Amino acid sequence: MDAIVIQFAASLVAVAAMVLVVHLAGFSRAARLLCEQEARDIAQLAPGGFRVVRIALDQSGRGAIAADAAGRLVLLRPHGAHFVPEAVEPAAVRCDGDALLVDSQVQPAIQLTIGPDAVNWAQG
Repeated sequence: MDAIVIQFAASLVAVAAMVLVVHLAGFSRAARLLCEQEARDIAQLAPGGFRVVRIALDQSGRGAIAADAAGRLVLLRPHGAHFVPEAVEPAAVRCDGDALLVDSQVQPAIQLTIGPDAVNWAQG
């Protein structure tokens, strides 16, 4: 019985040590966009030949929204430590002061604080 308890405790310590190493290596960080060019590069990965003509980044780097010449919109939403481009309908974008609230297919009401230009994005 004592050997089982010791083995369990050792396994628990080993798992905790692995979690700590992964955290210290930076893998538990939230996704952040560093610049507009990074956001443009990710948005252009959206299906259908999406070419960015206008883009707005969240002030804290937690996401972005981009538009192409045809008026299509792509939301860059965090997914783990990366961003995923997701096509959204213009009707899914609404203004709340200096922020946009964007309903994505995965989660409702992603908030992007982009400043006074938010009202222009919500109007299309």
